Amino acid sequence: MKQQQTNRNLSLPRRGSRRGLLKLLKARIAYYYAKLKAEQLNKFTGRRYFVLMTDNGKLMVMDKTIFYKLRKRGHMPRQIQPHMLQRISVYYTAGMYKGRLSPCMAEKSALIKMRRYLNYIRNLN
Repeated sequence: MKQQQTNRNLSLPRRGSRRGLLKLLKARIAYYYAKLKAEQLNKFTGRRYFVLMTDNGKLMVMDKTIFYKLRKRGHMPRQIQPHMLQRISVYYTAGMYKGRLSPCMAEKSALIKMRRYLNYIRNLN
């Protein structure tokens, strides 16, 4: 019985799960690239940047000025307010708020949000 369980674990994954693994790998690379881009923009401008997920699973890096422009043009729902960006973002950087430095997202919550994002990607189509 134990021999059968180990052989089952060592066998190659089914074809559909390979595609799923590839999709998750691609999503993980996209997440780390968006996070890197947000960090670089933060170092360049000093503003807080947010990594937001679109409905189809793509990631967008934006600050509040870009958010206001998207909302004004109708690409962002009116129900989403600027103070909600920290809650709905997948990741956010450190930034200045009222002249004081505000911290970036904690590692533990960043890990939780990344897992939620990867779970969303896994369940897409």
